[in-house]
Amino acid sequence: MAPPKSIKKPLFIEEASPNEDIDFSAELIKQINKEAGNRIAFNLGTDDAPTNVKRWISTGSKQLDYIISNRRNGGIAEGRIIEIQGPASSGKSHIAYEIAKATQHMNGIVVYIDTENATSVENLETIGIDIRKRFVFIQETCIEEIFKIIESTIEKARNMKADVPVTVIWDSVAASAPKAEIEGDYDQNTIGLAARVLSKGFRKITHVIGDKNVCLVLLNQQRVKIGCVSPETMISYRPVGTNQERVGTMRSFFKETGIYFNNMIIGNPVDISGWEVKTLIADHNNFSEVVWKPVLRVVRKPSAPRINITTASGFSLDCSPDHKVFVRSVDFPSEMYAEAKDIYKTVKNNPLLIKTIGGWETFQIKSSLEDIDIADIEVEGEHSYLSNGILSHNTLYGDPSCVSPDTKIKIRRRIR
Repeated sequence: MAPPKSIKKPLFIEEASPNEDIDFSAELIKQINKEAGNRIAFNLGTDDAPTNVKRWISTGSKQLDYIISNRRNGGIAEGRIIEIQGPASSGKSHIAYEIAKATQHMNGIVVYIDTENATSVENLETIGIDIRKRFVFIQETCIEEIFKIIESTIEKARNMKADVPVTVIWDSVAASAPKAEIEGDYDQNTIGLAARVLSKGFRKITHVIGDKNVCLVLLNQQRVKIGCVSPETMISYRPVGTNQERVGTMRSFFKETGIYFNNMIIGNPVDISGWEVKTLIADHNNFSEVVWKPVLRVVRKPSAPRINITTASGFSLDCSPDHKVFVRSVDFPSEMYAEAKDIYKTVKNNPLLIKTIGGWETFQIKSSLEDIDIADIEVEGEHSYLSNGILSHNTLYGDPSCVSPDTKIKIRRRIR
């Protein structure tokens, strides 16, 4: 009987000892770094790589620290970009303050960039933040300038204190605007520009954050769809392709489409086709050219507290705190649109004028504990409209402009 033939191994398989693997990796890392001119290749088992987390900064909550880092005494990691997002007044700034306090307790440096002009010195001191030492406050609203400031600040802070924690807090991304929007006219189309600038900026700065081992904390607001109004708000609507214009409330419009407002699930959008609403193409002083735009979807929103704005000529608007209106300083002609809750805070000490169908007027504003129901109808484009004679505004990425059940509005579509 012939002896069995030996099985030959494939020629492309070679056995190597573990020591040879290690030597090969070390040599390859050495050659890559030499060719690159700086250290970009690492052995994660033995080298101090940028991906390794050296320190964890507490959020002020042990439970949240553990959830984020999956370890005891954890928190947010150095060398990372951290985003804290949520609805308005949900505690985002408070968590940022706690992170700042924890950074100072580790003998670190805090750089706080405020774009909303809403930082309270009293709150900072009450929480335990030392605003006189190891705390730098920066007021800036331009996105491009903020990225330059962050990069420059990181370099300077690391040169002065190489081993201490450095935390940069951006409060908030939602309130920041690109340079073209700040310097441009109010009717200039800048939809999507902020997103593009932010995307480019973060691509450039991510390497700096990791290389310098700095923690960048971003505060951002969750946004909802545009055009939020009360279910009793009057609108003009019609079936697509007909001249059968009807004037009624949002609630009656929903009913005609087979949707009952009270049965709608809050926050659940319902797509609608076959209907149009009347909008107006015009500048801020002309509200006459009527066009019809197709409805995309409708949604029921949570109720919101009511704020009342009353002008000198008698225009009265009940709206939500997030309703945006055009205002300007008495002495400064440049106009801006601001949320009702923000002008409610500032108008007591800084008189403002509000823009109405009749021009600029003085006004009074007060808040109420009463809540109003909110409905949302979304059509194509960016909107400005009259709310009971007061010029209001919505951006594609803005908060809802929620008005009371008695408010009558005319919606117009911006000129493209």
